[in-house]
Amino acid sequence: MLAEQYLFVQVSSGHVRGQLWVNGCTAWQAWDARPTVTRTPVAPFMRPVGNELTLLLSDAAPPREGPASKEEPYLELELGLAGFDAPAQEFAVIFSYTWTDEDSRLGPEPLTRVVEHRLDLPDARAWAWDRGRALDEERDRRGIETVVAKLHGLIEKRDTKELVKMLALKHTELATGWRASRDDVEGEILGELADLYAEPDFTVEPLRLDRLLLERRCGGRLVHVRDMDGRPPIRATAAGKAFALPLGLACLDDAWLVVR
Repeated sequence: MLAEQYLFVQVSSGHVRGQLWVNGCTAWQAWDARPTVTRTPVAPFMRPVGNELTLLLSDAAPPREGPASKEEPYLELELGLAGFDAPAQEFAVIFSYTWTDEDSRLGPEPLTRVVEHRLDLPDARAWAWDRGRALDEERDRRGIETVVAKLHGLIEKRDTKELVKMLALKHTELATGWRASRDDVEGEILGELADLYAEPDFTVEPLRLDRLLLERRCGGRLVHVRDMDGRPPIRATAAGKAFALPLGLACLDDAWLVVR
């Protein structure tokens, strides 16, 4: 089934910040809170059994009084399946969720978990992390910190050649899942970084290893690394634009590699 169709999440949102995780991988994120509709292929993040969708939100609007208006924060989420040549509006809905702040007010944390949903997809393929060793945090934390620190340093030094090498497995599997070329996948992040590097105020936020959270997914074989506030640990800004590098690692042949 999935060989002839593509799996995606479609998010329509406005006046709200947040992230959608698929097995801990970032499938959608919005930090500037502008009204948008985005569709993201998610086949590289799905596995045959035990998939988890987690939506986290943060209210971007000031406190409101009186009746609802068009400025009220909102979000509509759909997990869909469509043919590659089908019109954009023609797809099967596997899961859908609608959020408004009237249903669920967001808490004081930077990101509030709004919904979690589990599902199986028997036709999904297995990925590199499925053959990895499960996380033992006491044993593995230092090795993961080393990988994150090296990635942070490469972005800070603008060493895109070595950065691409460290992200090679991630880009190869994303290209496979998206039926794209690896050059196209690499070009997306390189283009984003090139735009940031061109700005005189380019700044990489300091890396706080003591704030890293290691989230176990898929039985601990996929580990997502986040800041305590839920954001990716490597972040940069330039000319009012924000960059964040989501990180999913797996231990393959006793080495921690970036796989998502």
